[in-house]
Amino acid sequence: MLNLRSCAPLLRATNHRLPDFTSSGDGDFFFVQLADPQLGLLERYIEKRDPPFHWDRELVLAKRAVLAINNLVPKPKFVMVCGDLIDAQPGNPDRPTQAADLMKIFEGLHPDIRIMVLPGNHDVGDRPSASDLEDYRSLWGDDYFSFSYEKCKFIVVNSQLYWDSSNCPSEAALQDAWLRNELSASENKLADHTIVFQHIPCFTGDPDEKDDYFNLPKENRLKLLHLYHDAGVRFVFSGHLHYNGGGPWTPSDGAPPLQVVSSSAVGVQLGHDSPGLRVVHVSPKHGLAHKYFTFDELESGGPNSNHEFYSLSMVLILYECLSSSFIFSELQNLCVRRFVMLCEQACCLSALLNQYNWQGSRVCYSLNYWQTCEDKTHPSFGPCTFEVKSDSDFKRDSEFRVAAYGISQMIEIAKLTPADLMASNYHNINLPPDVSSEVRFFSRPALSDPTSRRDILVFRSGVCVFWNAPDAECRQMLDRIRKYCDAPVSSQLIEWEELRYFLTAGDTFLDGEDICLHHSPSVNIQQPDAAPEVPIADNLVFEKLAFSDALASSVKLALLETSFDSVALQMQPWLEVRDLLIFMHLLNVSTNITETPDFYWDRPEVEKLFQQLKSALSIQSRTKVIFEFHRLYEKWQLKKCTTSSAEV
Repeated sequence: MLNLRSCAPLLRATNHRLPDFTSSGDGDFFFVQLADPQLGLLERYIEKRDPPFHWDRELVLAKRAVLAINNLVPKPKFVMVCGDLIDAQPGNPDRPTQAADLMKIFEGLHPDIRIMVLPGNHDVGDRPSASDLEDYRSLWGDDYFSFSYEKCKFIVVNSQLYWDSSNCPSEAALQDAWLRNELSASENKLADHTIVFQHIPCFTGDPDEKDDYFNLPKENRLKLLHLYHDAGVRFVFSGHLHYNGGGPWTPSDGAPPLQVVSSSAVGVQLGHDSPGLRVVHVSPKHGLAHKYFTFDELESGGPNSNHEFYSLSMVLILYECLSSSFIFSELQNLCVRRFVMLCEQACCLSALLNQYNWQGSRVCYSLNYWQTCEDKTHPSFGPCTFEVKSDSDFKRDSEFRVAAYGISQMIEIAKLTPADLMASNYHNINLPPDVSSEVRFFSRPALSDPTSRRDILVFRSGVCVFWNAPDAECRQMLDRIRKYCDAPVSSQLIEWEELRYFLTAGDTFLDGEDICLHHSPSVNIQQPDAAPEVPIADNLVFEKLAFSDALASSVKLALLETSFDSVALQMQPWLEVRDLLIFMHLLNVSTNITETPDFYWDRPEVEKLFQQLKSALSIQSRTKVIFEFHRLYEKWQLKKCTTSSAEV
């Protein structure tokens, strides 16, 4: 049997406890969550090949994960792999080889980074027996355990014993007793956070959803949610779905919610996500924040021998949004990915760093530098680290998400009926006539409870905005809305942007890109299923509409920027005039982006919020930049045509 003790980065638990590892002492650290490398799944399940199976492509993805983790600055303190390490279940002859191959990849981790694993259903079997569990333990160590780091308590659970323990009831009883002891341990009182890892999420998108293969049975699901929450657990990280899912669970007493966070796979994808990893930042001052990043995002760009300058396309970024103090014409506060595109074409990185005062941003990856061997004229810069933004208003355990998706040129919202969303308990809100032709507003479940309500706004311009909706539900709703799209974009080209928001007892305001919504429990709408007319006094509806409108404009602009990137910025000799005409048509669609809709003329406070978020998202600046690049591109095309005519 394979001896994994030779894998230096791997920490193996014995007696259900991990040995302590070095602490930095300041309580501020990062860790990475991976899920489902599952070597062998691609050929066996997706491609339905005959054995023998190969897993070379999945090994490449696992290696990309390790390389991305090694490049993180600051380095994560540990990595947790949330199950389905390999595809071969106990008794499968491929099992030892798959495990050995994965261990070789893990050995490539930086020596300062430790890795831990937990079992998925493929690691112990769908209905594990005692011998299956022993097989896993001989390879990877204990299947459930706990450990502490800084002022955090981490509890690792074998979720398969809560999915089906019919073949090993005594093992399930032992874990359940152990878990209750761990959740009530006296050391937890000294912990800032108690965090749980498991493979199967308690639920995929809705705590009340039906039992299926991808969630825990409802009886055990609710039992665990209550156990976790009562013990102070506010984050449960999992995998299993092969797409990003989960969502908040709020107990009946209205206490702060528990967040179920299911990360997509390192390997095979079963949804619309891409292979990647989740970075988690724990701070004693600002709480816990996390975000999923694809490997493509982390590897955006790289050394290019044709570029004799430092290129911002080579920046490996966990991007959110710049909060720097530089001034670059109209580009102040541009989104990182847009700024990358523009600066890459405009100037070398060394000149940019010399000319502008580059400050910190809300990203936590290193700005790696590249320089061609032939070019010695540029000054040499060492690696420059972007630190995580310190948001003074960050409220632990009270963060919500609003996300916008650009899916088409236009959506025929007049054909969208409440019945399309009623299956998910969404109900129509009748907006005033001056708005209803441009956007449809749907909400669930209690319109009077902003802490639990979810909202969907469907804009005629081709953008859907989701408030407080899990990723799985967003995908489901987008699939339903897609049939009403005119010229939909492919799933690979969908543009999306995400902001966070909080609830406040004061007036609604915008802090940078963070939205603070006034919490108004007094709104009383008795019959949401009857599509009630929302009174003008319901400012929460109009405020969400204003923020959604600005965010939708940004996403629509992003679709145009992508088109511009693929057409205008190439500027290659073989581009034809028809390409320019296509781009001009796309650009004309955006001419109203910087205009203020008439809807706001008698609602000055709402208009103010709309304009503030547009400013934060640099709508006007980005539009001006596109028009300017379009002007230069047109001038370049005309010059080409003139030159060609002269040669003829």
